[in-house]
Amino acid sequence: MDTTKESISMCEKAVEIQKFRNKKINTGDFYYQRLGRGQDSEGKVSISKIGIQTHPVPNPTADRVWLPRQDQLQKIYLDNRKHKINCGQMSMFFEDWRHDELMRYGRDLWDWSMEQLWLAFVMKIKYNKIWNGKEWEVK
Repeated sequence: MDTTKESISMCEKAVEIQKFRNKKINTGDFYYQRLGRGQDSEGKVSISKIGIQTHPVPNPTADRVWLPRQDQLQKIYLDNRKHKINCGQMSMFFEDWRHDELMRYGRDLWDWSMEQLWLAFVMKIKYNKIWNGKEWEVK
């Protein structure tokens, strides 16, 4: 699970994706919430995988951001689609999309985690938005 600052920021600012999160916290879900007020400029972050006690469980009533896993992003993409795409087609689509991003915007998606790649893919396909490094913008 990608819990880098960039990935957390991408998830936090993907308000369309946050609407898919369950109201109830489920085992295996990842969330983050800031720890207290007046934190330093980096903003301390608490990462919790519900059901594993190595990290504190977020306050269920606190404002928290869902960090969707790859399988959850795939479900968002595949739900309500008439035709499913096989692995070969998806792989070709990702490579074509990656090449397009590199040629048009000078960004290589090669170093992104699978969660970042799937989040960006879902945001592009469903909402026509791309990540500019700080925000999701309509393209």
